[in-house]
Amino acid sequence: HAAVESAPWAMAARAHLTSLVRDHELPGVQYVVGDRERVLFEAALGVSDVSTGAAMERTTIQMAYSITKAVTAIAAMQLVEAGSLELDRALDTYYPAHPYGSAVTIRSLLAQTSGVPNPAPIRWLEVVGGPIDRDARLREVLAKSPALRHPPGQRYAYSNIAYWLLERAIEAASGEDFGRYVRGEIFGRLGIDAQSDV
Repeated sequence: HAAVESAPWAMAARAHLTSLVRDHELPGVQYVVGDRERVLFEAALGVSDVSTGAAMERTTIQMAYSITKAVTAIAAMQLVEAGSLELDRALDTYYPAHPYGSAVTIRSLLAQTSGVPNPAPIRWLEVVGGPIDRDARLREVLAKSPALRHPPGQRYAYSNIAYWLLERAIEAASGEDFGRYVRGEIFGRLGIDAQSDV
């Protein structure tokens, strides 16, 4: 670890992250670089809570927000590679309960070209320990936003709902709950103990 910490790229990364915190671009940051074998570089800088000034630690739990889209895309591509999910197959094949029609494909959802709307704000957060009925919440959001913004494949337009729909396709293709699949097939394979809800 020490040899990597003194590598020019690691020193440049630490200097850049430090400047972001020092210049108030970020209140705090966790940054990890690894390979298949080990952690090569990590930094925890600044604060995790601006109201209390609590330091950012390596073990501070963070909200993942849109980083989860990369995890969802990895899960989808694992299933494509396994032959369980087809990129150019209609979403209807995996999740027929959506209102957007048969032109929406797995590929268009992944590429953010599906035309699926992105209403804001969507109530994502729940009280810690409270029940989360993700299916009921998705049905509610789909009922309130039943029309495409544009025909699938026409242009790029970011959509949180598109990746929520991908979760349902992943469940259908894998035969598992999305969170269980991700914990086992992504985090588990990486040796990460993902204890929180996914």
